[in-house]
Amino acid sequence: IAQNRWNAKNPSLDNGRQDLLYYGQTKSIAGRSFCEKRKACSVIRSFCRSITGFFCCSAEGFRMKKEAFVMPQTKGQGVVFGILMSVFMAYGMELYNVAAKVGGMENKVFWLALKEAAFMCVFVFVFSTLFGNRVGRSLAFRHVTPGQDNPFFITIMISSCTVLIMCPTMSLVATVIFTGVDGQFIANWFDTIRRNFPMALLWQLFAAGPATRWCFRRIFKKQLAAQAAAQH
Repeated sequence: IAQNRWNAKNPSLDNGRQDLLYYGQTKSIAGRSFCEKRKACSVIRSFCRSITGFFCCSAEGFRMKKEAFVMPQTKGQGVVFGILMSVFMAYGMELYNVAAKVGGMENKVFWLALKEAAFMCVFVFVFSTLFGNRVGRSLAFRHVTPGQDNPFFITIMISSCTVLIMCPTMSLVATVIFTGVDGQFIANWFDTIRRNFPMALLWQLFAAGPATRWCFRRIFKKQLAAQAAAQH
């Protein structure tokens, strides 16, 4: 049908030339379509690799190799990683809570959240260092194994299990500081967990965690590369 329509638009050509031109044009269009689809798939594949690499802490940047999964290896690296994570998490959660208090996101929320995050990040760092990170990783490693499982899923499990421990802990601290201890203390604490847990998990997975790992890789780029080379 398509060929007959094409022939009707070109009546000056004989049937043989019509067939040759039609099939040549069709093949050219199909070739261009295939190249365009292949290019689009390549772009999408590169984008997915970049996003996946951004969410994983690997010594080789965005390369998704199982053996490249690297977390802080020294106490100094651990302290820097913990400070970065504490600052990003505290500020993000304060943005969320302050915006909820004032009834929406406004310019003043950034400054008000910064003032509260200045001391809340200290609590985050202390409690995560004492037990939050250790318990979270212990829970995560019951389900995934570094060096065997995909680094992306290892990162997701560690982040999620850490939030599982730290959200109730920091909700307890926030309830004591901002609400006080009274007859409704337990109810207020559970209500704070209910409001904060979804945001804490999403913020950790999609903002604070990736930002922390990105900064960590940039700060310790040479050390991580040397450690990865030594392991091989």
